[in-house]
Amino acid sequence: MGLSLLRARMPVTVAVASLTWLAPLAASARCPDRDPGSPACEPIVSFLMPSVAGAAFFPRNAGGPYLGGGVELGLVSWSSNNDAFGPSQGRVRASFSYLAGPMHREVALYRFGGLVSFEGNAGRRFLIPYFSAALGGIYDTVLGGHPAADASLGLYLVYLRHFVLDAEGGAVLPFTHLDTLLGARAQLTASFALW
Repeated sequence: MGLSLLRARMPVTVAVASLTWLAPLAASARCPDRDPGSPACEPIVSFLMPSVAGAAFFPRNAGGPYLGGGVELGLVSWSSNNDAFGPSQGRVRASFSYLAGPMHREVALYRFGGLVSFEGNAGRRFLIPYFSAALGGIYDTVLGGHPAADASLGLYLVYLRHFVLDAEGGAVLPFTHLDTLLGARAQLTASFALW
């Protein structure tokens, strides 16, 4: 049964992976080769950018899945599509998520970290892949608080001057209770620049 389910999901997995990683290649036009007046070529720097997020956490043995929401504060965010060294988009952030699970069990995830795009000159405002990492912790209503780290791969679905929508998925690595709290995490975040 497990093998047939895996075979059934394989085409969907390949299609999603292809869209995620090949669509940016088809849309790549570097700045300033593209129209220098294009909004994609305009540098953006934002401070104290508030965000709301929908999140899910799937720990190995903690009765999961846990679903909920959270808030995030982008301390500094940037988008600079040019040929200078370094990632074209990034963010330093602090976030908090509150998630409810089965049997009235709840989890709070808090973290501080950053994310950077894989591309140095994306030349577009959509489908920009990134990597994120953070340090923080997990507070579980049964197991208490534990320090943790996480790492994720994500995609800026839309990156505009006053609105950013991104999706990411990765792993949460607790420093204690590894056998129970180790698990996958997914998040969809909408960020808004107030000025």
